[in-house]
Amino acid sequence: MIKKLLFTLFLASGLILNAQDKTKEEVLQLVAEDTCECISKKENFDGKTPKQKQMALGLCMINSLNERKKGSTYFEENPVDDFEAFGEQVGMFLLGMCSENFLNVFSEEELINYAEETYDEKSTESNKITYSNTNTLKLNATLIAMENNTISSLNMEDDFGKTHNFIIINDFSGSELLKKSNFKKNFVIEYYELDVYDLSEKRYVKKKVLKSLKMI
Repeated sequence: MIKKLLFTLFLASGLILNAQDKTKEEVLQLVAEDTCECISKKENFDGKTPKQKQMALGLCMINSLNERKKGSTYFEENPVDDFEAFGEQVGMFLLGMCSENFLNVFSEEELINYAEETYDEKSTESNKITYSNTNTLKLNATLIAMENNTISSLNMEDDFGKTHNFIIINDFSGSELLKKSNFKKNFVIEYYELDVYDLSEKRYVKKKVLKSLKMI
């Protein structure tokens, strides 16, 4: 009887833990909701300069994230180290739910100026997408196919016969080696993994992004 009770409690605790686990999208949604509520409290923004308002907005997001990420396996395994990118992801959710609160806190002129400053900062940088905090990985594999669709990609086969797909979103070292005469030849590939939203699967999936290619 005691063993059966303990087993029941064990199963119940497991179900509760699983029920509490939140996906990345659920956490982003909750942070957006909290941030929208935070923005509605005008005392957090009254009398502040545009830059101070932006900092207060970021603080709203960070405070919410620190609370909402609890119980999320995704954020335990993928801690946020790029808050600018995180803010942009939360911003996508905010657009549909919080425009009125934004207009109550930020004047139209402040929003326009902020958008122009952001555009100018990005336009002065390289057009490349960079992820400085992303770990570089390596793999020895054979080039077996190239695809030139909306996003170009390579298919490589490792020593165990497993096929790997590498997407190309930037110029990279070794691009001149991509020709049919080099099919079936061996390469050392440097790449990193990037979470990309897959519309068909309705979730984020990891994609391998090519950084460099060198023939062995």
